[in-house]
Amino acid sequence: GDAAVDLDRAFLRQLADLKGLMGNKEALEQYRLAAAGILGKQTSSEKFRAIDSNFRTLFKALLRMGEGLIHSKDLKYFFSDLVEKFIELCRSLELGWKDVDTLLTCAIDVAPQLQVMRKERSQRVFARYMTTVKSCILRMHQVGAP
Repeated sequence: GDAAVDLDRAFLRQLADLKGLMGNKEALEQYRLAAAGILGKQTSSEKFRAIDSNFRTLFKALLRMGEGLIHSKDLKYFFSDLVEKFIELCRSLELGWKDVDTLLTCAIDVAPQLQVMRKERSQRVFARYMTTVKSCILRMHQVGAP
């Protein structure tokens, strides 16, 4: 098409499938628990409580945004959604750049341990999406920081 970026349609279809794997309550809870084991050691107890109580909300939003990319021809909504549904929540929880970096790194690292992510293809798709989203979030979080 005339888009400046030619998005990989096969990747976007696989990304949409991930929400089916990880978007349910049980999978998100398993994900939260796996991440909590690491985050509890890498963040202050105050930051950990904030992250832990909002983990499902944050990652459900990221999965929904990824799923929506297959339908969206305009990426501007994706970036405004990143701000509204992830970055602003992180800021309201008083999570700084380092806290968000730690959270996203941990989320990427623990995902392959999850039962729903046992297929290597699912792991690759999730890692590709989350690594890209992490870069965007960290840059946008940094730029918009007071």
